[in-house]
Amino acid sequence: MKLEPKDSDFQIDRYKLDDEWVGQPNLYRRYAEALADAKRDYEESKNQLSVTRAEVELAVRKDPSEYDLDKVTEGVIKAVVETVEAVIDAEAVVVDARHRVNMLEAAVGSLDHRKRALTDLVSLHISDYYSKPVAREGDREATDEIGKKQARRSQRRRKDDDD
Repeated sequence: MKLEPKDSDFQIDRYKLDDEWVGQPNLYRRYAEALADAKRDYEESKNQLSVTRAEVELAVRKDPSEYDLDKVTEGVIKAVVETVEAVIDAEAVVVDARHRVNMLEAAVGSLDHRKRALTDLVSLHISDYYSKPVAREGDREATDEIGKKQARRSQRRRKDDDD
């Protein structure tokens, strides 16, 4: 499965925590499966690189003149193997496969952090962190009085500006 990490998969809508929690297990599973596939692809690419190197090494030993070699030593053979286009291409496939594994490991790690963030957001919600502040009875009267004074001041300023 070729899954490309998207920013939207890691974002949380704090106003829809129930939906976020419902989707979290499937999201995690998709990325974990993609990571397993990427690890398999990485191992297969490493195996293919080994086969390609071995084939080139055998070809060099079999017909050194095809590679413009006068003297065949282990060091020369290894040097020739590393310069053959098929080996270079196979190495690039391994590097790309390893990068894919790293990216998906980062995504799965991010989903672990996402789970923790969801847990913390639910805790904040339960403790009424996002609720509107409510003044106590005595404070409510003081707040109302402050509001009235501000309204009167504003009316006086408008009246002074009109004169």
